[in-house]
Amino acid sequence: MRTEDFRRLILASRGLFGGLVEKKALRGLVKLELTVVTTEQHLCTFSSQLRSLRHLDMKYVTLLPRAGVWESVLNNMSTVLSLDTVAFRSLEDVIERQPRLLLEPEASVWNSRDATRDDYRQYENAIVNFVLRRSDSPPPLCPREYLHRQEQSISR
Repeated sequence: MRTEDFRRLILASRGLFGGLVEKKALRGLVKLELTVVTTEQHLCTFSSQLRSLRHLDMKYVTLLPRAGVWESVLNNMSTVLSLDTVAFRSLEDVIERQPRLLLEPEASVWNSRDATRDDYRQYENAIVNFVLRRSDSPPPLCPREYLHRQEQSISR
């Protein structure tokens, strides 16, 4: 991504979320479906204003390179929001210059011999349960790391 494109996306994200936060326009919002390219900071600041939110559906949400990771966003959501339901699909970020696609059941890692549909459901449920405060610690978000930890716990 070119530097100029990156700057434009940062400004667009700041404009979108900054305006909504300043005006407190979404304080009574109960349900939100969100698809956006943004930063960790803008998403966390935005979610801190959504105290009445109970149902969140995030699909195709991308964090800009060098602008945060999903571990921080989901941790923030688990502490500031009191959600009843949450759905995630195709969340993307960049770690160590490598794009990372999370919560995508059609990703190659879930279609390999090492993984089953049940593995994906357990992975998704572990993340959802953390955000909904049903578990105290977040699972590894990287699908390969999650599967590796599952294998280790089974072999013990």
